[in-house]
Amino acid sequence: MDAGAPGTAEEKQLRVVLDAMPHCLIYLTPEGVVLHVNRVGGNLLEWPPSELAGRHISAILPDNDAEDFFAGAAESEPAIPPLPRRQVFCTHSGRHVHVETTLTPFREESGAVRFLCWAREAADPADDQRRQEAHAELFRALMEYAVDPIFVKDAHGRYTMVNRAFLEMAAQNEDEIVGRTDLDLLPEEQARRIMAADRQVLETGQTVRADEELSVAGKELRLDYTKTPVYGPNGGIVGLVGIARDVTSERALAAQLIQSQKMELISSLAGRISHEFNNLLTSLLGNLSLAETRLQRGEDVATPLRASRALAETATELTRRLLHLSKNQHAEFVALKPAEAIRDALAAVRPLLGKRIDVRMRLDPQCWSIAADPQQLQQALAQLCLNARDSLEERHGAADAAADGPPWIEIVAENVVVKPNIPAMESRHAKPGEYVRVTVADNGAGIAPDALPHVFEPFYETRANPRESGLALAMVYATVSRHGGWTAVESEPNLGSDFIIYLPRAAEAEQTAAAGLLPFLRDDLRRRKILIIDDDVEVRFLLERVLSEHGFGVFVADGGAAGWEILRRECRSLDLIVLDLIMPEMSGAHFVELMRQECLDVPVLICSGHPGELAMEQVRRWGVTDFIGKPFTPTAFLEKVHEALAAHAGRNPV
Repeated sequence: MDAGAPGTAEEKQLRVVLDAMPHCLIYLTPEGVVLHVNRVGGNLLEWPPSELAGRHISAILPDNDAEDFFAGAAESEPAIPPLPRRQVFCTHSGRHVHVETTLTPFREESGAVRFLCWAREAADPADDQRRQEAHAELFRALMEYAVDPIFVKDAHGRYTMVNRAFLEMAAQNEDEIVGRTDLDLLPEEQARRIMAADRQVLETGQTVRADEELSVAGKELRLDYTKTPVYGPNGGIVGLVGIARDVTSERALAAQLIQSQKMELISSLAGRISHEFNNLLTSLLGNLSLAETRLQRGEDVATPLRASRALAETATELTRRLLHLSKNQHAEFVALKPAEAIRDALAAVRPLLGKRIDVRMRLDPQCWSIAADPQQLQQALAQLCLNARDSLEERHGAADAAADGPPWIEIVAENVVVKPNIPAMESRHAKPGEYVRVTVADNGAGIAPDALPHVFEPFYETRANPRESGLALAMVYATVSRHGGWTAVESEPNLGSDFIIYLPRAAEAEQTAAAGLLPFLRDDLRRRKILIIDDDVEVRFLLERVLSEHGFGVFVADGGAAGWEILRRECRSLDLIVLDLIMPEMSGAHFVELMRQECLDVPVLICSGHPGELAMEQVRRWGVTDFIGKPFTPTAFLEKVHEALAAHAGRNPV
């Protein structure tokens, strides 16, 4: 058929079909003569279809290479569809267009062989390469100028790329890090923790966010990091990329915030507790005077003495709670039943709540154990109770009666399982898992909707005349976050508020460890020899009498220097040293340091009323872990002595 001829009805129908197609289609003879180009093809090639028809295919090939154009194409129908090829077409204006083509032969009813070329514009390979290089350069620039350390690891945990911030943090050159693992760069214990998190990402494909305390370049850092998997072309995980952030300063500020709030709480407690102590001392002195009078008359004194003991125990408990709130120490997490922390916190602040507030508790007896620092958690719960009190007074006033019902606070503890994709109303910090949910609810003044997002911010106050400095709820937020949980609040003006904290369930191993009992009090331990070092004469006398009456051999010293002389003389026969921590001339911490320098291996039981952070951190580093806080009962002291001796029973047999 001539290219310019009208053609058969079959060919006319084919042209109509080709013109309707969304891709470039060229209909041509085996000799390469173009019979028809559809509209899309004409636009792509910048040729009017009628002018290109009848020309040779070499007119649109840059090198007039028709042989290469037909390479691999047969003049009979292929058994399988042809594979696409990348080629270059030359437009009417001389511009080169990169295309992806297939060339398919077929036979018309007349028996004539024809070819149909399908083509679509494709990216220039050089453009692809430049684009990939540009993307790589952008990625490198983003990494290089990011303020947070960024790193990339392969599937074997080897570093393949790190940015400038990472190198500055590590104080190393790139060639000292790339190609190495964390075992080459960090202490073994820390490295294995990090590599375990890496394995979780590589094996599960999940993004992991956590924080670690690491020793890096001679510095102790707290790093908050996120790790996410990197997928290869075949869809498999080939490595991971991580971003870390140094939160050491932030955590230090949070600790200062917590300590500041502790002191603020103590200031509030001081007035109420002095009132409580005056009442206790009045009753205690009265009962002792009564016992003295009865004793002079030869009457029974058991009743006033029992009352005096109960009053002394109450005073002891008040002192213990005050000391717990005032301690400035690192968090020490143990497996803890939430009900214990709630009851202790409520007991500590109950005098501050007032008698007219109805305080209720609904504590699920099946609540899971949580991993928590008891003192910090108790303080956070106490702050929520005091916050509820202030809200109640704002709504109900200070009068003893309220027109709209009595004020109340309710504390609820229950188990919850947080599933993925929880409602957005909970918290963006929520993570799936098993939690104990503690709610402190009240029917106070409530919080305005515009204030709700800000209630946990430092120094943000919703009340016109706040009692506190504005740090209370920020302290609660920081404490709960440190415990791996999160906070939430639900409130309506004049209807009250629900402050909710989520605390992760403790691991099974932690719960088992917490369930352990004190060592059995063994009679064979009573023959041991014990050195008591305390600068308070009454305490020395009491401890000496208690131990002597129970069969122990006792040495007594009024200070560290005197105790050191006894220790040097009796070192081989001593089984335990009961040591006060705060003494003049030579402190308990200094005494323990001298022991370690002289390699004198005698177990030590610290006995102190207010150890303080620095001294206790020192003695822990030297291996001393046994501690009993003053005040204590003789029974509690004996149990602690037996516990310390039993732990070291094999050291010095008798």
